[in-house]
Amino acid sequence: MCGLLFANYRPNSSELDKAMHALRPRGPDAQSVSVLDSIILGHTRLSIIDVDARSDQPMLGSDGDSHIIFNGEVFNYKELAQQFQLKLKTSSDTEVVLELFLRLGPNCLRHLNGMFSFVIYNARTKDLFIARDRLGIKPLYVSEKNDKLIISSAVEAIVPLLSERSVDEVAVRQYAKLRCLYRGHTFFKQIKEFPAGYYRLNGKLIRYWSLPDEARDHDTIDFDELSWLIHDSIKIASVSDVKFSTLLSGGLDSSLISAVLNPRETWCVGLTYNNEFEYAELAARHGLYEHKSITISKDQFFACIEELLLAYGFPISVPNEVLIYHMAKYIAEKHKVVISGEGADELFFGYDRIFNWAANNAFSIRAFDKYYSYSAHNDLEIIDYVLEPYQGSGCCIEIVKSFFQIDHLRGLLTRLDRATMQNSLEGRVPFCDHRLAEYMFNIKYEERVVAGVAKSPLKKYARGRIPDELIQRKKVGFPVDLALLFDAEEGFGPWVKHNLKRTGFPCLEDIRGDL
Repeated sequence: MCGLLFANYRPNSSELDKAMHALRPRGPDAQSVSVLDSIILGHTRLSIIDVDARSDQPMLGSDGDSHIIFNGEVFNYKELAQQFQLKLKTSSDTEVVLELFLRLGPNCLRHLNGMFSFVIYNARTKDLFIARDRLGIKPLYVSEKNDKLIISSAVEAIVPLLSERSVDEVAVRQYAKLRCLYRGHTFFKQIKEFPAGYYRLNGKLIRYWSLPDEARDHDTIDFDELSWLIHDSIKIASVSDVKFSTLLSGGLDSSLISAVLNPRETWCVGLTYNNEFEYAELAARHGLYEHKSITISKDQFFACIEELLLAYGFPISVPNEVLIYHMAKYIAEKHKVVISGEGADELFFGYDRIFNWAANNAFSIRAFDKYYSYSAHNDLEIIDYVLEPYQGSGCCIEIVKSFFQIDHLRGLLTRLDRATMQNSLEGRVPFCDHRLAEYMFNIKYEERVVAGVAKSPLKKYARGRIPDELIQRKKVGFPVDLALLFDAEEGFGPWVKHNLKRTGFPCLEDIRGDL
């Protein structure tokens, strides 16, 4: 896991230093900048696969012209090296990606199983290739104005290189209503999120992956096939040359991951008066893990907010990002990799309240607002804008399913990536394996929620692997009682106002916000 920076011009040294400094938490083990004529390739490395310095980046390919800066992990890199008989100088997944690209071009992407964003630049032909993984597990941002192009793993690394920056008021409205940002928006008009499942070659943006449409050869579950996919997705996510641990909340998803991987150490976090420690410790006793329950006080919670806002320069998405960040500090003292359960609720319809509504009703923006939004203020226009790409998906359940699998999940992945990587810790998410996502996408609601029981297939797989008490318990997920923290009746409103105020962004009443 790393941080990358590309610019097709040469910033002044002070600006470049600030940009690379912003990336340093993403890769403290090695830092390098290559200058190729007017091209800047910057990289900060968190060494996890082939920790030797020979795998530092930017990395030069066997053609002597192609340079790669890579962020992420490709879990099947050894198999690909063998399958394509690649001649390698290192044992890193980065070199496999670069050499596979030299062999196959953009078609290399369909062979990669993992989480990634990367840039490949050919110094002779001037070809520029940019790619991001299928579900957007790893971040990538772009700023493009006139002839200047900047690409980075982090918004905060691009900001120092901008000649001007202004607030994206649509993003502020999205954040205030829906907690996250959508449709490529960031808090700055000059910076856009590079879309998941796409690559860009010499300026042309091309989609290389999408979830399957309804023309599918099955809409029911073959449990043996699904069981194999679940098991393999979890196992392959543990590929590493360094030690890993798992997050263990005591919920179904994290308990199951820990049961399959049998880590030596597991971790949970919670507020002193609001936590899941009892269930996490039950799971840990069952698995005989060395477990740590990390407590965060109210004072520590607000101190962590200040640390994150200072590092980001823009609002924090959701409150439990603060808890994950606090816990990651402790994990990073012992490990570089932690494995988490994001993605399971989207695949198996774990958010039973909203999915039950969607399966039994016609779609309406107002109803979606009721079941999904955390903020009480009325901005149905922004919800309609966010959901516009899904409005042609069909009936209500199809719209909601697609939104959750693509955009809601991406928000959770962004939260995990930022909170962990700010502590130089890599977060992995086996339930976001694209093979699982493809398999489950068109499975019927009745196959995922059986007799009113959400996540039925996953619970069936879990039986005998984790205690029944954990399988049957109600979903919680790193709870944060904002009403108590902010001494207010309404929790989310004060959270939004606090974040906007502390970062100097305008509040809702101060923006025009035209779409």
